[in-house]
Amino acid sequence: MTLDAFEKNQNAVGIFCAFSAYIIWGFQPMYWKAIITVDPWVVIAHRYCWTTLAIFLFIVLSGQWHSVVATARKFQKECWKFGVLALASLMALLNWWFNIYAPMNGHIVELGIGLFLTPLLSILLGVVFYRERLNIFQKISVSLAILGVAIMFWRFGTIPWISLGVSSTWATYGALKKRILLIPAVAIFFESLIAVPFALTFLYYVGESAFFARLGDFEFTAWALVGTGVITSVPLIAYTYATNYLPLNLLGFCQYLSPILVLCLGIFVYGEKFGWDEIFPMTLFGRGFLSTCLVPDSFILHRKRIEKSATQSSRTVALCFYADALQKPRKRSRHSVG
Repeated sequence: MTLDAFEKNQNAVGIFCAFSAYIIWGFQPMYWKAIITVDPWVVIAHRYCWTTLAIFLFIVLSGQWHSVVATARKFQKECWKFGVLALASLMALLNWWFNIYAPMNGHIVELGIGLFLTPLLSILLGVVFYRERLNIFQKISVSLAILGVAIMFWRFGTIPWISLGVSSTWATYGALKKRILLIPAVAIFFESLIAVPFALTFLYYVGESAFFARLGDFEFTAWALVGTGVITSVPLIAYTYATNYLPLNLLGFCQYLSPILVLCLGIFVYGEKFGWDEIFPMTLFGRGFLSTCLVPDSFILHRKRIEKSATQSSRTVALCFYADALQKPRKRSRHSVG
């Protein structure tokens, strides 16, 4: 396989993983609707337990257990990192609650609006906590998003707490994770593991001790709760691979697939209201997103020059390994002849 073919194959795998993750996330509200009779907190407790098991199996089978051990030792030396991870786990807990509560109570459209708002809040947190600089287009996008939220306040007469809750918790989660920079799968494992003792205690308290008996009776709800581990871990793992294979600008475009699917579910499948009160703020969000993407030619050319330079450097390193790999069989063949 040539180097160009190898790079194209990596891009194809990355795009497949990214689309898989965002499509699963986009259709997740249907899953929560299917177990609407279960309390959201019970769903979250099961989700933590089964996700931890699924991620554990993935780490062991992919040979990453040594990274878990190394991370645990790092936490012993730098306890503050474990504290930040625990806070990130709390943000994930709240975000999961919003994602489950909204579909179960007929707020899928508001959930979709919140998912559209999340990347813009992430930009804002990057400025506040990491002193990241915004170009003029990013400033426009954030300003339009803030204006859209203000209009939602005014038109609704109430705070769209689901939209703000799901976007703020996920953006804060990402900002905290950026502070400690751990291997994604390992970080997810520890985040879930932190909550497992509390989840098991809660499940015992609410009377879920007979859960495994329900599994033996092949009860749909019980097996659906087990499935929360799969429906949570699979997109997270796919997303991890996508971040390794794709540039962030392409991954950023892919992330809008999920809120679009969520909105379509709410409007066309479940018949939720989507009138001018929602359309106008969404237009501002959309214009804000486009202002970050549709930039002048000079900016694009500057970006391409930077990416071309980085690509040439990476190709040079890859060619060295590629050439070395081609030479090794020749050395072995000469030795065997001699």
